[in-house]
Amino acid sequence: RGDFQFHANSAGLEPDVELIKVSNEDQAQHALKIALDDLEASPEPGVTADFIQWQFDQRLKAANLGEGNWWLLTYQGLPVASCGLFFNQDGTQGRYRDVITHPKWRNRGFASKLCGMLAQHCFLQTQAQELIIVSEPDSIAGKIYSKLGFHAVSCQIALKADKPSSRLG
Repeated sequence: RGDFQFHANSAGLEPDVELIKVSNEDQAQHALKIALDDLEASPEPGVTADFIQWQFDQRLKAANLGEGNWWLLTYQGLPVASCGLFFNQDGTQGRYRDVITHPKWRNRGFASKLCGMLAQHCFLQTQAQELIIVSEPDSIAGKIYSKLGFHAVSCQIALKADKPSSRLG
């Protein structure tokens, strides 16, 4: 807890950036708009705006049950990035969810700033001992998280059927 150091270079952003816990409908709509604009800019097969809305509603319900919070990062008063941070039952482990920078604000360090500021807040204001972000090892997101001081601690291994008929016998 005490040795976390925020590694991102955020020179020039500090006075104009604010981390806000989503606590009203207007803020929630800003966070949802970031997610929907992200989908429009980078469509994913099988993912629809309705799914994004449903998923976001589920995250807000979890936040309302006390399992975590949704956060906005603003720059000069404008919402530029958002994510959730949710905790296990005893509050010692937090997991980032859906870290998204609005397409118009990408490549300016806002995802790094959001994750770093939230980590600092979390370690100072909660009992969390560990924060987790799930990402692909060689992804842009993975590189951002590594620069912040996150380290790979596990990998996932899967078993896939050779062909559909192999499941029948």
